[in-house]
Amino acid sequence: MKRADIAALFADPEAPGKGRMTSCISGWTCYTINLVKHKVYGLDKFYTNFDPGLGGALMRL
Repeated sequence: MKRADIAALFADPEAPGKGRMTSCISGWTCYTINLVKHKVYGLDKFYTNFDPGLGGALMRL
């Protein structure tokens, strides 16, 4: 996952040159865990940590 060509497959329209990694909803424990892993694993160089917002937004993904 730490390759620009792989990140391009998950392109983030709001952050050109980065992929979008959809996380959990803010406030959920998994959101905090994913945010820490995102930084510790160095994925923040290739991906944005996308917060889908409310539960209803997950249905539109």
